[in-house]
Formats: sequence, structure tokens, C-alpha cells
Amino acid sequence: MTTTSFNKFAYRPRITINLDWTDYIVLTFILSAFIFLATYPVMYYDQLPQQIPIHYGLDGLPDRYGSKVDIFLLPIIAWITCFSLYFLNKFPHLFNYPVKITKRNARRQYRMSTKMLRHLNALLLLLFSVMVYWEVEIARGNRQGFNNYIFFGLMLALTVLIGYYVYQGRQQKD
Repeated sequence: MTTTSFNKFAYRPRITINLDWTDYIVLTFILSAFIFLATYPVMYYDQLPQQIPIHYGLDGLPDRYGSKVDIFLLPIIAWITCFSLYFLNKFPHLFNYPVKITKRNARRQYRMSTKMLRHLNALLLLLFSVMVYWEVEIARGNRQGFNNYIFFGLMLALTVLIGYYVYQGRQQKD
């Protein structure tokens, strides 16, 4: 008898994962980035020209322009991403894992996966915050373009974060 992939979730334990102090630090950072994304474009909206850069080439310089209302596009995408990851984090028994989830390893696997999502959320919000800051500053004429080293450094950090947690998830320490 075969089971579908959906049925495997029915046999996973559903346990509450308590937050530790590092989780609260990450959540505080997430809230701070969320507030920054909500306020920074609004603070400088009146100072923006009618046409602002909305796309940048690999050299970090603007290569496409749009209306100044487009300054709110990145914060909206960031908020949708943030809320989606926050909501998804409430259901670790539905995640995909590199090992079979049992009663013995569920707490460890769930803790690591929820931490990974919180850290991923924080890094993504940092990336969006940097992009919004640069976009406003470039539109105001205070910068010429994006600093690609910081952008690619954040992308590398995202890759390392995911790789670290996948590696840790494969380690069976029951």
C-alpha cells in the first residue's frame, strides 16, 4: 500500500516550539525593518522627482524609470513576503525536511526550520530595506547607483543561511 505525499503530514507530530532569546532579537529586527519600510519612503516622498529609477543594471546604475508612486512597490513586496513567511512559520509540521520526521527528532527539526525561516525573513527584509534606502537616495540625487558588493554580499548571506540549515537538518542528533 502506498501513501501519497500529502498523507505523510498527517503522521507528523504537532508540537509548539517555544522561542528563545535569539528569536526575540531576530523578531525585533524584523519589526524594525518593517517599520523602516513603512516610514522611509513616506518621509521623502515629497522630495522625489516625478520620474524615479525603478530598475538597475549589473553595474548598479539606473536603466529604467517610472512614476514616483513606484517607490512603494518594494515595501509592499517586502510586507507580503514578511507576512507570508511569518504565517508559514506557524506550521512546521507541513515543511519539507531532509530527513524523515519522527517523534524523536521532530522538536529539533521544527526548531531549526522555524529559526531558518525567521533568519531568512530578517535577511530578506534587510535586503529590501537596503534597496528601498538606495532607491530613495538615488531618486533624491544623493547617490549615483547601487553598491553591488553589498547587494551580492546579502545574496551570498541568504545562500549560506539556507545551506547551513539544510546541512544541520541532515545531521541526525536524536
